[in-house]
Amino acid sequence: MRCLIFTGGDKNPLFDILMSDLKDREDVTLLSSLPALPGDVLYRFLHARSLNRKRPTPLRSLWNGLSAALEDAVAQEAEKDKDLCLVFNNFSVSFFEPAVLKKWKKKYGAKLILYFLDRADSYYSAEAKLYTRCVDFDRIFTYHRPDEKKYGFTYFDCYYSKSPVNAAPQESDVFFWGSDGDRRGMVEEIYRHVTKLGYRADFGICYPLGEGRQEGIVYDKELTYTQILERTLASGVILDIVRPDSLGVSLRYFEAVVYGKKLITNNPLVKDMRFFKPEQMLVIERPEDISRSFLESDTHPVVYNDEFSPRHFASLLLRAE
Repeated sequence: MRCLIFTGGDKNPLFDILMSDLKDREDVTLLSSLPALPGDVLYRFLHARSLNRKRPTPLRSLWNGLSAALEDAVAQEAEKDKDLCLVFNNFSVSFFEPAVLKKWKKKYGAKLILYFLDRADSYYSAEAKLYTRCVDFDRIFTYHRPDEKKYGFTYFDCYYSKSPVNAAPQESDVFFWGSDGDRRGMVEEIYRHVTKLGYRADFGICYPLGEGRQEGIVYDKELTYTQILERTLASGVILDIVRPDSLGVSLRYFEAVVYGKKLITNNPLVKDMRFFKPEQMLVIERPEDISRSFLESDTHPVVYNDEFSPRHFASLLLRAE
C-alpha cells in the first residue's frame, strides 16, 4: 500500500511544512504540484459558487485536461504498488475537477481520502464540501471536532510537523502576527495593555481594515511561516486571537504545544483539546484578563512526543488498508 499526498504546497508552502514529517517515508510520496488554473471569464463563470451550490456543473469537465500532467505521477505510484491511496486536503482538492478524481479512482483502483484542515463551513472549504456530495471518497477526515458530529467525518488532529527552526534568545514577551479579520481592535487593545504593564510586544497586523494605526505595531508586512516560527521561538508567549465567528482551533495552539510556549487565546475550544494546561494556556475574554502573574510565571511545557505528527495519519491509512 502506498499513499500519494497532494499537499498543495505549490500554491501555499505552509501545507508542505505541515506534512514534512512524511518526507522520509518510503511508502508515502508528497506532491506539491497543482494544475495551473486559467483565469478566463468562462472558467470563472462555470466555477462560480452560485452555479455549483449543490453539484458541480457538468460543463466543468471541459477542464479535465488540466490535470493530465499530474496523472503521470499517479500512474508512476500505481506501478510501484497497485494498492494506491490518493490523499487531498480541502485546499488541494479544489484544483481538480470531480470527474478527474472519479476517473483516477476507477482507472487505478485508488482509494480517495479527503482531509479538512479548515472547518467544513469555512470559505476555504466550500469546494471540498461540494465534492463530498458528488465524489465517492473512501474516508473523510477533519481536524475540527464539531464537524465529526455534524457531517459524520472522522476526527483526526495529526497533521502538524515540527520544523527545524533554530532557537533564538528571547526578544519579546508576547508575539502576535496575523491578518485583521475583525480582530484588529482586540489585538490593539491587548498591545496597549501588555506594553502598559511594561512587557515587550512583537505584533504585526496584515491587511488592516479602516484607518488609524497603533504605534509600535507593524502593519501590512507579511511573514513566511518559517519567519513566524522564528519569532515565536524568540518570544515568551504566543497570542492567539481568533475571529468572532471562528469555530476551530488555530495553528497557534499546536505551536504552543510543539515548541513549549505559553499561550494566550480568546478561543475557549482549546480547553477541549488534548494537552490543555491551565498554567500554560490562558483563555481570556478581554485584555485585562492578561495578568502579570501569567506573563512572569515559569513555562511548564507539556511532554510532547510527536503526537500531532502526520506520521500517525499515514500509519492509520496504511494500516487500515
